[in-house]
Amino acid sequence: MQSKLSNSHYTDPLRVNQVKIEFTSKEITSSGGLLIIARFLEEINFKEWVEETSPMEKGNIQRYFRGS
Repeated sequence: MQSKLSNSHYTDPLRVNQVKIEFTSKEITSSGGLLIIARFLEEINFKEWVEETSPMEKGNIQRYFRGS
């Protein structure tokens, strides 16, 4: 039984909004999809949004390493 996402089912590229998705016979590394996510987060300025909506004060990191 083949996976629903097997490339044998798709011969034409798919489009989701403005993202073109194509299947190839190339192997992908275990972290290959992270690059796509990282680029997307950069494109939508995710880091800036988090910093603006969840401000944190910088403190002494040593307090996190003290024993109880």
